[in-house]
Amino acid sequence: MLREACCYERLSEGRVRCNLCIRRCTIGEGERGFCRVRGNRGGRLYNLYYGELSSFSVDYVEKTPLYLFYPNHQFLNLGGVGCNLACEFCLAWNITQVEPEEVRTSRLTPEQIVSAAIATRCRGIVYTHSEPTLNLEFYLEVMKAARERGLKNVLATNGYVTLEAFSMLEPYLDAVALTVKGSAEFYSRRCGFTYAREHLHALAERIRRAGIHLEVVMVLVPNENDDEASVAEAVELAKRGDAGITITLDFGAKLLIPSKSMPRVLSVALSSKEELSSLEVPEVGEEKMAPLKLLLESEGFAAGNLRMPFTFAATLLYPLESFLLDLNLDKRFVHELLDYALRYNLELARAMLEAGAELIFTEDPSASSSVISPSHYREFAYPYEKRLIREIKSRGAKVVLHICGDVSALLEDMLTLGVDAISVDESMDMAALRKKTVAWGNVSPSLLVNGSPEEVAEASREIAELRSGVVLSSGCVVPGNAKPENLLAMVAAAKG
Repeated sequence: MLREACCYERLSEGRVRCNLCIRRCTIGEGERGFCRVRGNRGGRLYNLYYGELSSFSVDYVEKTPLYLFYPNHQFLNLGGVGCNLACEFCLAWNITQVEPEEVRTSRLTPEQIVSAAIATRCRGIVYTHSEPTLNLEFYLEVMKAARERGLKNVLATNGYVTLEAFSMLEPYLDAVALTVKGSAEFYSRRCGFTYAREHLHALAERIRRAGIHLEVVMVLVPNENDDEASVAEAVELAKRGDAGITITLDFGAKLLIPSKSMPRVLSVALSSKEELSSLEVPEVGEEKMAPLKLLLESEGFAAGNLRMPFTFAATLLYPLESFLLDLNLDKRFVHELLDYALRYNLELARAMLEAGAELIFTEDPSASSSVISPSHYREFAYPYEKRLIREIKSRGAKVVLHICGDVSALLEDMLTLGVDAISVDESMDMAALRKKTVAWGNVSPSLLVNGSPEEVAEASREIAELRSGVVLSSGCVVPGNAKPENLLAMVAAAKG
């Protein structure tokens, strides 16, 4: 099917220059570009295979491959024809390395594709298999329709699309799997084109700045591109413009994990209350417990970590300000939100315990008295803490609970939850707390960042010398930028 192409300019003598990819082919009348998908007809450039699909399937997003974007979710995968590279090791050679007319294709409208994705309960659509940017005109229409229906758009590309062409896709993209093949020598020898290092780095930086999830992919061919120079290219591309790692959680919230500071939430799962009814609790697969199992194998002990339902809802599910207002304005919705958060945490706790965790450290910082009143704590946070703790304890595991700030007004309630220890920050008196329960804490996190090893050791010894009923730890979280020598000083004090 013909459709006049975008991203080209008309030249003299009926020729055109295609600006879709960085080859920028000059194409004469009746000829095609290197990709064999774009052709000159009457002095105009056309997408000769607009809407032609060579593949149409449902698969998990990890096959894209993406590992930090809606893990364990299914996506609808679309494939076209042609490519602007000629990789000798291409796994999809039968649709990229042959004449497009030799490929058996089907046609679907953007509306049919989106309806199929929804009917098969897919989280979004992946444009993949062939180089998807060659069908930009058609996929752009699909992306717009998908975005309108709440689906995510994922582009799996070799990155040779020009920046001006990419700008057309950018507003509708949620994630990009950017493939690098290897070293410059490998590109020239096996891919039929030069390695466009500066262009790929510029594209990666642009994707990052746009807030689009980016993962760099490299297919290793033994004895071909598994050398140090080739792998270094992939590493450098991943680092280019890197503001940290962006993770889209399986229920939709997006996190940024910077390399030199604490993680933060980029966006919550829900933009409206109506979306809650369609939000499902994903099954937590065994593969997600791999880090916990590795810790268990190396140390002989592993603990899990859960964010209590109240904090989970307030920080990951719904905008915090609206959530706090609804504690008074829409209590029914708040409880529905907390019920989802509880069910998600129960599923996560199950996976942790089955993987071998013997202790679960739970945290509920948004339930602090500096955020909500004690009465709101008892109405909204406490009941869900109790249900989650009861379930974990019924499976034979230990539970620690942490709430930030001065918890004096909440302490008697916390003591009735049945936890094995209460973690407190530096504002609380460990000596007094250990008379009521096991006290967990409370070296100042700021001291771990800014203090000297001697200062940390002194603060740690004061806590350790309380002896029975005390677990020496940081008061609240261990900051990502804590000095290693300070952490070693705290551990040394615990060992005596």
